Amino acid sequence: MWAAFIIIFGLALLLTAIDVAVTSRLRLHSRGWDMAWALWYLLLALGAATLLYGSYDHHWLGLGISAIAEIRGPQAAKEFLVSFLWLVAFDVDGVFVVSAIFGRLNITPAARRVVLAWSGPISLAVRGLAIAASVWMLGEFPWVRFAMAGVLVLAALRMLIIRQEAVDPDRSLFIRVLRWLLPTRPGNEPNAMIGVQAGRLTMTPLVAALVLVATADVYLAIDSVPAAFAISRDPVILFAASAIALPCLRSLYAALDEVRGWLRWVKIGLAVTLGYAAVVVAAPPSLRPTTLPSLMVLAVSLGSGLVLALATGKAARRATDTTSPIGADAERLTRETLSTARKTIVFVVGMALLIVGLIMLPGPGPGLPVTFAALAILGNEFAWAKRLVDKYRGRAMQAAERSAAVARKRFSPWVLVPLIGGTIAVFVLIPQFLPVPIEGAILGAIPTVLGQVAWGYIAFFRKTGAATPPLPEPGATGEPPER
Repeated sequence: MWAAFIIIFGLALLLTAIDVAVTSRLRLHSRGWDMAWALWYLLLALGAATLLYGSYDHHWLGLGISAIAEIRGPQAAKEFLVSFLWLVAFDVDGVFVVSAIFGRLNITPAARRVVLAWSGPISLAVRGLAIAASVWMLGEFPWVRFAMAGVLVLAALRMLIIRQEAVDPDRSLFIRVLRWLLPTRPGNEPNAMIGVQAGRLTMTPLVAALVLVATADVYLAIDSVPAAFAISRDPVILFAASAIALPCLRSLYAALDEVRGWLRWVKIGLAVTLGYAAVVVAAPPSLRPTTLPSLMVLAVSLGSGLVLALATGKAARRATDTTSPIGADAERLTRETLSTARKTIVFVVGMALLIVGLIMLPGPGPGLPVTFAALAILGNEFAWAKRLVDKYRGRAMQAAERSAAVARKRFSPWVLVPLIGGTIAVFVLIPQFLPVPIEGAILGAIPTVLGQVAWGYIAFFRKTGAATPPLPEPGATGEPPER
């Protein structure tokens, strides 16, 4: 299975490189060109379905053989195509968020296509981890399907609040960390996102846009990945469908951005489909429908949304405001429900990350940043965590700088090799002595190694003393802000 994951991800990187090279170097930016790229990815999906048909029929790389049930070629091809259509439909929600991100950072149309293209592999990696973790949890803990169904119900409620997010890069934890590591310089040149200025690495607002788009896709994956499990439980099929659905939708972004008024109504139908997916995910295997009824539900839901859009008249379809079509009272009730659920989820995730950070504090590297990342997550919903972050942020940065200074005096950058290698070796050996699956060990090693890499950059490669200029305000480059 892992070999298939690596091959699919490698092909996705190759397709992204071709996409960026063609659209950026040849400077082909038009609606017709974007539609041509979308058609190309649709044809690619049909080709991938044919390839999966043969792979699962002959069980190449062990595909189609599992402890639950054997999947033959025809069933694999059908599950792939329906999963592909489902993922494209549910990711339409990201058009509103992406539009707000580009408008806030004043990204030019030529650069938007490149940012969207490069965000694809990042989003695909996140979804691959989410799919692998979900498959493992469903196999080890069958009751997790009820939790996934609850997530889909909350996603359906959120889908009914049709709004364009007010994106503020200064409030993003990832952007704040990036601006601390790399100062921002003006520029919208797609081929020069990272550069050197005054002997120090710098980034353009395109990097911030790329990070924000990828971060937004993590939240979108919370909806689309569990919904795809209503179609298939095979991780390779879902990963392959995601690998083509993401760039296909990215190609349609410019066209969809112009019909946001229609999308406000189409998303009502998508919310109904999410409710259907919640029921299917929670149902026992013997009662789950086949792929054809699921495809019919999606088609009827989207068709109903289009009928509603036609019934509202041209003025409502052209509207780009944030008003929800379900009415003020229903929207207020939905917002209150989601607020309560969000606080609960933030508390559970933040506290789990805080415990991990506190455990890692005695060791070098990621303990301190993980702890403050947990407090920053909790600070979005809880005042006590925000006060702790505000109170100790300066001391934590000073401690990190002192740790980096000591490391520079006593060690060379080569110390990172045994440090990171030893960490990976520890996590690889954990499943040999403890009842921990290898997938869980890998998921635990990723944040630890990333934290050590960040610490090593600060200690040995980051030059201090350069101020980080703020991000440009909309219209600062002479172009009108996005509406």
